[in-house]
Amino acid sequence: EAIVGSGKEAIVGSGKEAAEVTDSVFGPILSGPITAVNKKGKTITVLDVEIKLLKSTIFASNNLDSLAVGDWVTITGMTHGRAIFASQIVLQPDTFVTGVSTVFVAGDITDISLEIGYAEIAGVQVYLTEAAEISELGLRIGDYVEGFGTLPQIGQPISLERLAKAE
Repeated sequence: EAIVGSGKEAIVGSGKEAAEVTDSVFGPILSGPITAVNKKGKTITVLDVEIKLLKSTIFASNNLDSLAVGDWVTITGMTHGRAIFASQIVLQPDTFVTGVSTVFVAGDITDISLEIGYAEIAGVQVYLTEAAEISELGLRIGDYVEGFGTLPQIGQPISLERLAKAE
């Protein structure tokens, strides 16, 4: 049963189990190449994840019209379910080199299989190169993690060299 009160510190509830929260306020961080730009739909794709742009999205040293496929960007954002909304986009000054440049991803684990060393972080597919060490972290779906590695080819999962669980 719910506890209901009229004072400022009252506890109010419905007696029903709370719904799972799927929104993240500071959410994911992605750094990698743009693989698609949809100016009309106000989206860009980075690391095979569609990022929705808002009126409030901050463009540091660029704007949507100046973004192009191949540009290296770092995006911070928030999530609603599996959708990612950009709060800030920063165009990196260097040229992205597939298989060489370091990519970064931080966010909630949305899928994981330690048996094959695979995970999905904020919608980004990654291979965990040190799966034995990763299993010691006790990772589960919903954990917030940060990792970096390389992108062997556009459209393939990232080969993570390091992964850390946020405390």
